[in-house]
Amino acid sequence: MRAERFVSQALNAALATMAAAALMLGALTFIPTLFGCSTYIVKSSSMAPGIPLGSLAIVDGSIHGEDLRIGDVAAFRIGDADENVCVHRTQDIYQEGGLIQTKGDANDEPDIRLVPFEDIIGVVCAHVPYAGWSIAWLEENRLPCAGVAIALALAAAALSFASPQNIATRPEEKGTACPNRPEPHLKEA
Repeated sequence: MRAERFVSQALNAALATMAAAALMLGALTFIPTLFGCSTYIVKSSSMAPGIPLGSLAIVDGSIHGEDLRIGDVAAFRIGDADENVCVHRTQDIYQEGGLIQTKGDANDEPDIRLVPFEDIIGVVCAHVPYAGWSIAWLEENRLPCAGVAIALALAAAALSFASPQNIATRPEEKGTACPNRPEPHLKEA
């Protein structure tokens, strides 16, 4: 009985931990959208140590290219695909040409390519170190994660329902519904 209880508690703890982690990661990606921000996973160490590899960058999309200031960490599209995003610090702004010069904090030289204002997504207003890796892993492994969560939930439910404490027993004529409970001592009047 002790082993069943330990396993049941361990499974419940695992489920609670998984649920809390999933809620926290979900909140990190959903809540910024309520404020007009978007999130991106930092996939290089060019902004380390300030924004480490694997961070979740929260980008304020209300700031456009013409609103940038030198020192802002800009998020911008690279190439044709919208999902290819770079996060680098603004080094110089060429208002007449509508271009900015960027540089990763960990890089020795500025980026070769000047970024047009129309490729600017916004400015990084916050980041959560290493949270991006967790989100990327969950996105890539949705089906296995769901399978593990369902298996843990079923195992925890089965153990908690099959536990002897939850099985109703028939009261005996003299006894009670709890077989280990002592008989009441009645005083005679």
